[in-house]
Amino acid sequence: MPETLRHPPEQEKKPDNQPWIKEYQEKEWETLEIAPDSDDYKELLEVSEYIPRDEITVCTSDSQRAREKWEQVQSTKKLFFYDLEQELALNYDRTYGMDNLRRLTTEWKNYPKGALVMTLYRGVDQKPPFFTFCIEKKIETPQE
Repeated sequence: MPETLRHPPEQEKKPDNQPWIKEYQEKEWETLEIAPDSDDYKELLEVSEYIPRDEITVCTSDSQRAREKWEQVQSTKKLFFYDLEQELALNYDRTYGMDNLRRLTTEWKNYPKGALVMTLYRGVDQKPPFFTFCIEKKIETPQE
């Protein structure tokens, strides 16, 4: 059974001197722990694709890259802060390494086409090993 976690942003974790962090809205995720030799693992990779780097910038919220992107466009619409997603939206006590961000190319197990897929290296050192896949529950339509 997937674990659904969503916590309201903790504003005290969002410093005033970094406006891009204040504006950023975390997503709502369901997490799946999937073994690399399982059918679900192979299937999920087949029904998702990497998101091109020019479409979305994946970085940590306190990075120089985040600051530069914010200064260019004054928006977080094309930014993905994997540290905030893990610490605030998933309530993890640390930030795990991740593979490139993916998107579902078709509906999969009741997850909508277009949902983001964040693959974390959380669990790879366990016996037996697994990956933590975080799949976006609700796709936000961009507000122009």
